[in-house]
Amino acid sequence: MQGIGRDTIARFLAEVGDIRQYRHPKQITKLAGLNLKTNSSGTHTGQTRITKRGRRRLLSSDDDVGR
Repeated sequence: MQGIGRDTIARFLAEVGDIRQYRHPKQITKLAGLNLKTNSSGTHTGQTRITKRGRRRLLSSDDDVGR
């Protein structure tokens, strides 16, 4: 995949650690703060957004992929 180099992978693994400790990829997504949150109340369903509450360094290594 273009844009993912040695430095990006090193940052990712440094932040996540051993990926075998995670049973599902959604756990890594949640760790990065890229999981979805829906605001709802009763029968009203609001907007779905990305939480962005994860590890900042992991999020920034994700941003570097597109550059």
